[in-house]
Amino acid sequence: MTSRCCALAALLLAGCATTGDVRVRVSPADAARVPVDVAAVAKARAAAADAAQALGTAKAEWTSAVEATRAAHVVAAATPELAAVAQAQRQHGAATVAWRAAVVDLMRWRLGAAQAHVERELAMFLARGGEELDLGSFQRQEAELQRAQLAAARHVAAQHAALDASERALADAKERYAASRRTALVVTEAAPAPNAQR
Repeated sequence: MTSRCCALAALLLAGCATTGDVRVRVSPADAARVPVDVAAVAKARAAAADAAQALGTAKAEWTSAVEATRAAHVVAAATPELAAVAQAQRQHGAATVAWRAAVVDLMRWRLGAAQAHVERELAMFLARGGEELDLGSFQRQEAELQRAQLAAARHVAAQHAALDASERALADAKERYAASRRTALVVTEAAPAPNAQR
């Protein structure tokens, strides 16, 4: 992968959602007053834990894709057909990294939305007990992060489509190279030997 591709991927990851996107929170003291067996809160926390695990997996897969692309051996371009294969290999590696980075982005927004849901469930429980809280701010925060998650999901789909296209392009380039080699072999076999008697 080129240094430009690495830099773009790093910028993409740096701009992703983080837990810092959840700004409206129940105070730790108030959250501690919510029993751990409250079903809605427990369910929301479990979903947030799943989202955190999914983010960790996505990061690991992105790192593996970056390392694999950096370590990939791109064939030397001895012919135009082989040059096309090399270019397709580079583009496929870049598309793989871009897709994996988009998945990381999606998982971060998913985690942010899940954490916002936890905060909303905590706030709703406390409000039912008489605590004066601005439930609207919790609801707006969750809705905003969910919208970002949906946008990230659309971006993942677009990046996956680009990856599929790069895979087809690589396969086509390899087939064109193989066809050129077959043609060259036929021509070589059909040519008379240099010392053939006339």
